[in-house]
Amino acid sequence: MNKLPISICLGIFFLACVSPFDYQVKNENKKLVVEGRIFDVDSCYVKVNYSSEGQSYAGLSPISDAIVKVIENGTTAIHFRFHGGAKAFLPENKSFRGTVGNSYQLKIDLPDGNVYTSTRDTLLAAQKPLNITNRFNSTESTMEILVNLGEKKIPPKYQYFNFINYKRANYCASCPNSVRYDKDGNSCTSLFKNCNSTPLNTYSPAGYYGFPCYQVNTCWNYKLIQKFRIFSDKDLANGTNNDINIFRIPRSTTEAYFLEIHQNNIHEEAYEYFKLFESFSNSGSLFDPTPPAIVGNIYNQNNVNDIALGYFLVAGQQVYGLWVKRDEVNAPLITKDPSKEYFEEISNVPSFLYSPGCTSPPPANCQIDGIRTNIKPKDWDSFL
Repeated sequence: MNKLPISICLGIFFLACVSPFDYQVKNENKKLVVEGRIFDVDSCYVKVNYSSEGQSYAGLSPISDAIVKVIENGTTAIHFRFHGGAKAFLPENKSFRGTVGNSYQLKIDLPDGNVYTSTRDTLLAAQKPLNITNRFNSTESTMEILVNLGEKKIPPKYQYFNFINYKRANYCASCPNSVRYDKDGNSCTSLFKNCNSTPLNTYSPAGYYGFPCYQVNTCWNYKLIQKFRIFSDKDLANGTNNDINIFRIPRSTTEAYFLEIHQNNIHEEAYEYFKLFESFSNSGSLFDPTPPAIVGNIYNQNNVNDIALGYFLVAGQQVYGLWVKRDEVNAPLITKDPSKEYFEEISNVPSFLYSPGCTSPPPANCQIDGIRTNIKPKDWDSFL
């Protein structure tokens, strides 16, 4: 199954963050797939892809030569430029963030002459939670995360929650076990500089070889969690205070679990869009499957019936982290869930790959990739 990772931030600008959007696409025909995000906290980005034609689960082909811009308040154009590492269009002004109260509209000029645009949305102020707690569910052997957003508001509020699991990295760099390293000279303090394609038949267990971290507490592994949570207080009675169960953490180990929560204050139209996905999807992942009735807010301005897959989301955001202890309940451990937690698949570099005369592999600075970041997660120091 192919995935469209929405912003695993790479490079000087986008290495500063990890955003938790990881969507899956199912479609029989070639379609334009667009995901755009304007936040006042997280980095802003736009991904433009074509799905592969004739596949049950469509692969995604990035479109790098489109002209992408976001129109602020109907007049100011914010220009985005394609970055190959992230396979995303990022603002030319790297410090750009959305502003509460301003409106934003996406415009994409494709190389074939088609122009796609989105509806225009105003960025709403984020809603701060009153309280975050957890409780043990003995039936499922999970730790339930509860968020209290306070009394029902008029007009109602619409919330979209995404999640990332973080762990401190034991290894700051790695290569697949099935390939050799290109050694950067014979120095014991110099890293193997590359993973190359030469098969290593004498030692090839599953997983990766890893290099230890040069400095502790400077690198984190992360797992983008596909499941999301949609909530609105519109159906609650006036004045009702409600604890929302937004996430369940499996008690698969007694280790503490760190969850970063991205809470987005969205418009009703976006709520209805994501709510449909939540209803149709067996996995809780966007575009898996893609029901014909679900349409986004991005369309061909010359043919309104030509609607792209995906959504241009404008949202005020709160980001907060939470440590959850899993050793304080007396209950059996359950099977690990790799969709909700990062699991290490890295082992030590075997000694026969060391440079001559070296007794261990050299340490590494944090290698930024799809499982690591050098930016400390929000509220990481709040518990341990």
